[in-house]
Amino acid sequence: MQKIKKLTVCLLCICIILLNVLAYFRWSYGALEGDFRYKTDRWMHQDWVEYYPPLVLTEGMEFPLLNHSKFTDFTELEAYVQKHALSGYIVDRWLARMRLTYIYAGVNLVLLFHIVLLLMLLLRSRNVLRSRGGNRR
Repeated sequence: MQKIKKLTVCLLCICIILLNVLAYFRWSYGALEGDFRYKTDRWMHQDWVEYYPPLVLTEGMEFPLLNHSKFTDFTELEAYVQKHALSGYIVDRWLARMRLTYIYAGVNLVLLFHIVLLLMLLLRSRNVLRSRGGNRR
């Protein structure tokens, strides 16, 4: 029984490592072009642009791209956002991305919970065997 628990813990650890490796390779970043950085979400096959306002030290604002257009200044980006925000395209893409991110995070947390639970069961079963004077492996 203890071997099955150990094998289960090992398999869950491998699943978590694979999930986190996949998450590491989720984004493909392009070079920073002025105030813009283009990136691709490999999970969703969706292109995004990050806008970094001048003199601001925060993270950039992200917008999904409908086509592979490049922006040269903020006015072009603003016109693009106004045009596609009314159609709901930007919100739909953002929500789809967030749903996938939440699913990934939820699966990761469930796997971590199972590992902690199985480790507690392993420790408990070892303590029970020792207290009964059973085999020590």
